[in-house]
Amino acid sequence: MALFYVVMRKFRTGIKTSSKTQEKNIVLKSKELKKKPFLILPECKGICRKCPFDKIKKQMKKVQHLKEEKISYFTRHGNHLIRAYATSLIIAESEKVPYLAVARTPSGSFAYAVRGKTKKEKLIGVQYYDDPVLRLLGIADIAKKKKLHVYSTKNCFVCTGKEHGHPEKFTDDIMQILGTNLKYKDNIYSCQHDSVTSLKIRFHNITLLMCKSCSSDNNMFCMFAKHILSPKIKKEFDINIVYHPECTMRCKQCKIDAHTPNDVLQEYLNGNITDRQFITKSADKIKEEIQNLDQKIFIADDKCYGSDANAFIDSFNPTNEERIGLETVLKKLKKPLVVENATPNKILSIYWNRFGKDVLFALTTDRGISEEMYNRKEQPSKILKMAVIKCKQKGVFASLPVYASIPPVAEFADRIAKIYKTKGRDEALKEIEKLKTEDTKIKSVAYAFLLTFGQTKGREWKYSKIEKEFAQFLKEGTKKLVESKPEEYHNALQLLLKDTGSTEIIRKN
Repeated sequence: MALFYVVMRKFRTGIKTSSKTQEKNIVLKSKELKKKPFLILPECKGICRKCPFDKIKKQMKKVQHLKEEKISYFTRHGNHLIRAYATSLIIAESEKVPYLAVARTPSGSFAYAVRGKTKKEKLIGVQYYDDPVLRLLGIADIAKKKKLHVYSTKNCFVCTGKEHGHPEKFTDDIMQILGTNLKYKDNIYSCQHDSVTSLKIRFHNITLLMCKSCSSDNNMFCMFAKHILSPKIKKEFDINIVYHPECTMRCKQCKIDAHTPNDVLQEYLNGNITDRQFITKSADKIKEEIQNLDQKIFIADDKCYGSDANAFIDSFNPTNEERIGLETVLKKLKKPLVVENATPNKILSIYWNRFGKDVLFALTTDRGISEEMYNRKEQPSKILKMAVIKCKQKGVFASLPVYASIPPVAEFADRIAKIYKTKGRDEALKEIEKLKTEDTKIKSVAYAFLLTFGQTKGREWKYSKIEKEFAQFLKEGTKKLVESKPEEYHNALQLLLKDTGSTEIIRKN
């Protein structure tokens, strides 16, 4: 009922000269009403002791066959529905509609003829008796006063009295009006998609079930409701958002008990949001409610892992350092974790301010490195990777000899070997690429490292034939150097230097 009164409050009216087509249509419909006056009233399908429309019908019959001069009286006096009907009778007799009033609403503009003193909604309801929605305006006040239930579609205009009903034709028509591709089976109209989040609308003994992907920018409840007059129209519907993430574990008892947020439901019932917005906003709020539970539940991208932290972590296929980081975070959590577009880095980012230092210490066992790396302006996954390298560097450099002044060939070999041991092959290759020298011995050592790493392809052109041949001799020494243990490193570097033809003795600091 409220929907029609909202529409009426938003009516804006104006006057215009009627076109020949508009005049013809109104005259034809008025003549039809003269022959069949009860077209403006719903068919009775209720069990009422006395029909609320009986008195209206008697008055309509009385006015139906009067002459135009007598009918004019009824356009200004008495029941406003009779006044609107009398207006149509005058039009049918005169066959003229020189001027039209225009009602402009959010749903469109409607032109209608005016005679006497009659409420505009009555005139529109009568003159648009063939429109399933607008014809309800003519009887809306009667239905409200008598607490009637009226259902109106193209093939159905029915009053079920004070008891709500479920006319079969109404349902068939309304499903066509909704324009969905829902399939019907066992009183359920469904998109048949196995979805985590769905909109469920129950209207009497039928149910509509639609997933988010199939939802639209319409509001199915409002599309339904504008075809109905009911004292408590919202009570005729049971509307919920069904949310249940995909279960990946077999829990003894599901810990998720989702309820449709009442504030979002009211927005939907008032027509302020669409089906898609209703599903999205409700799902977001439901997830917020889950996150407030006092128990561990892990949900990522609508897949629930219960309280199994290992299964949750395994689903991301994390790096070793990410796994340690996630394990540290999840152990400290006391509430659920619900995340969309989940990655290890995203989860670590959410909790970095709270647990970042703990994660770094669990990874490095070094307070100094943890403090230093925590303040880096990088993504957590990158910080963890850098922390591992730094920790490795610290350990390697602590165990390897340090040289203050050694020949350029030895200095280059020492630098490449230590980068390899601390940062890996790719970083060592980058350092070799930076080499800018014409020293044949150094270039031969560089190519020997490339041979050791198996990365000469595409780089041969940078080295002369003599440098590449010399590198074949040196590659055994570069291999021993990068594979050497800390206690073997100094001797390996000394031997490599000797192989280059140098007789210098290098000394540790």
